[in-house]
This record gives sequence, structure tokens and C-alpha cells, in this order.
Amino acid sequence: MTQVIKDVHVGDSITLLGVTLKYVDNTNTLVARDTTGLTVKVKIFNAATGVEVVALTETGVATVSDVNGQHTYDFTAGDITAAGIYRMYWVVTSGAETDHYPVKPDDYLVRVSTDLVDGQDAYDAAVAAL
Repeated sequence: MTQVIKDVHVGDSITLLGVTLKYVDNTNTLVARDTTGLTVKVKIFNAATGVEVVALTETGVATVSDVNGQHTYDFTAGDITAAGIYRMYWVVTSGAETDHYPVKPDDYLVRVSTDLVDGQDAYDAAVAAL
């Protein structure tokens, strides 16, 4: 998966965060994950601190096309209340088996800004303070 950065503003609630879930199959080809009959959830972490800000949930996740692995997350105003960069994972389960999309933590990022603070600047300041 190539890196995706979604920009939103604190308090935005119309913005849908979308994804096409893909994996490398046994022929080493990148293909869409057919999620028909599977459960798709999301979880979001502050990228600077590692603090979970949205616990694993199905709430707000909608299917655009199961066959093509396309889903959206309805970003709500209370999900993230501070400027910064956040790592978002899409978690697909089938019974006891689970896959995370993306696999690498910086491949799906949500950059959140406020009226006064740019998301990147807030992230840089938080990392420098660690």
C-alpha cells in the first residue's frame, strides 16, 4: 500500500475517510481484498504518542464495494479533538483470523489541523517533546 494522507480539520464531520483494501496474493500481485462476509473495523492512534484515540470499532464503517475491498469511515467530530497526525488501521476479521490494513504504521495517516495549529506542526512539536 502506498502512503495515504487524509487532511481534516478538528470538528469536521462530513469528511468520509475511504480506503481500498489490498494485499499481495500468492502470485505476488497486488489485488483488492474481497471483504464479502468479513467484518471491517477501524482503530486510530496518535502517531506521536501512540495513544489510542478511537478504539477498534465497526461504528461509522460503511461498505462501498465488498468485492473491491472499498470502505469508508464516517469521521465524527468527537473522534479527534487535537491537531496532529494519527495512524489509522482498517482491521478485517473472519472468525478468529485478523488482517490489518495497512501493515506498515505510516501508510494511512490522518493529518488533523485546527484554526491555529497545522497538523504537521503539532506532530513535530509532540515528537520533539518526547
